[in-house]
Amino acid sequence: MNYKSSFILVLLVTCKLSEGGFLFVPSSVTISNHIGYGISVIVHCRSEDDDFGDVILYDGKKMSWKFTNYETRIWCDIFKERYQWWLKDVQLFFDGNYGFNPVWSIRKDGLYRWEGKILGFIFTGDSTKWVKEYWADDLWKH
Repeated sequence: MNYKSSFILVLLVTCKLSEGGFLFVPSSVTISNHIGYGISVIVHCRSEDDDFGDVILYDGKKMSWKFTNYETRIWCDIFKERYQWWLKDVQLFFDGNYGFNPVWSIRKDGLYRWEGKILGFIFTGDSTKWVKEYWADDLWKH
């Protein structure tokens, strides 16, 4: 391991051990509505300490939360119109299991997570693609 790699490793470990989580790497969660057909959903998210309330996520739009505590956990319920359950208690952020800044996509058949670069020099794997994490019935069939 060279000097630069050692420095980065020590920096990350030091930041992780601090009370505030990763001090120099703020975390975020982004969720987008890619259902199409002009369909909106209601998203209700919460952490252990905060309830973010109901948000109407219109087709093609996204929303994000930013925080500095890497050990934050965020769960969401996703509803079809008139509060019909679609996905319940999905974990969008859980102690950094999906990286520092996970990006999610709501689609007709479920919830997908982008798998790719985390920091630009650390990778989640060799692939960069959408991975289906939560399955849902197609509630928009008529």
